[in-house]
Amino acid sequence: MPKDMHCLRDLWKTIDPTNPIGRESKLTQDTPRAHDKVFFNRMVEQRIAAYAKVWNAARRGMQLDHTMVHFIKGLDLRTGRPDGGSKR
Repeated sequence: MPKDMHCLRDLWKTIDPTNPIGRESKLTQDTPRAHDKVFFNRMVEQRIAAYAKVWNAARRGMQLDHTMVHFIKGLDLRTGRPDGGSKR
C-alpha cells in the first residue's frame, strides 16, 4: 500500500475509528508480511552468494573487496547467522 494511503488511513482512524475505512483489512495486514518474506528470502540468497565468494577467495588465497568485507561483517560464517546462533 502506498505511503499516502497509510497516512490517509491513519488520519481517518484519528477522525472516526469506528468507520470501516480506518480499520485494517486482511489484505493490509498480509501485505507487510509478504514483503518481509520476499526481503528475507532475498537476504538469504545474498548471504549464500557471499559465502560462496568468501569460500572461493579463501581457497584461492585472494583478498575480498571492501563491500564484501562490510557485508559479511558481524556474520558467523560457520552458521550463516548474524549472531552466530542456531535459531532463525
